[in-house]
Amino acid sequence: MVDICGFIIPTYRLVMLIGSLLATLCSFKIIPKRNVKNTKISFLRNWQEVISFLNQNKTLYWCYLAQIGMTCLYMIAPVFISPYAKNILKASSLEFGLIEVAFSVGFIVGNVLLPYMIEKISPKQTLVFSMTISALMYLLLGLNESIFFASIYYLVAGIFISAWVVIVTIAQKNTPITLQGKIQGICYGFSGLVVMFIYLIFFAINYLYPLPSNKWFYILAMLALSTLWSISKGLKILNLKNKV
Repeated sequence: MVDICGFIIPTYRLVMLIGSLLATLCSFKIIPKRNVKNTKISFLRNWQEVISFLNQNKTLYWCYLAQIGMTCLYMIAPVFISPYAKNILKASSLEFGLIEVAFSVGFIVGNVLLPYMIEKISPKQTLVFSMTISALMYLLLGLNESIFFASIYYLVAGIFISAWVVIVTIAQKNTPITLQGKIQGICYGFSGLVVMFIYLIFFAINYLYPLPSNKWFYILAMLALSTLWSISKGLKILNLKNKV
């Protein structure tokens, strides 16, 4: 069984590596439709431009705040699953590998399913539904001790965490092209800081009062629910502006 897992995981990584290389090669064939002038601007000046733009478009604060929360979910979830599988589920190497694969498969399915949901309902309702289901899945993982159901819950969580792509698209669509990269860089930087802060709190709490590995998912559930306010407020105002 261990040998099989040792084959599945390296093969999965090899496929991802080959796919990344092919995507890189294909990118060289993309012909840009716009000519962007290269300008040398200081780091401080970039910050000033971003802050000035967001102060004039406060609605986008909420969209980018939601993006930061979803990015943190995407970064933290795979870290929490390892001790959970080992300590709570008592999973073998193969079973742990299958749980991880379920999350990746869910993410791929979500990239197909969520655009369809957006067409049928709306971006706002799709995002709210996605984060609500994500929070529910993390709560169920915190209560679960079955490998089979852990795979199911993690698969569904993977499907709806792909809503991260939707909020990024909405935020970028309403941001000038000259500022898109700058704001995204700042958002990813803040996401990294938030992740480090959560890890710090987690290690401090775990040192003072050790928690079972399954209880850690409650943190993810709260993080998913915390994005609902920024999603609702940001997209509500954007919809009103678009109607006007």
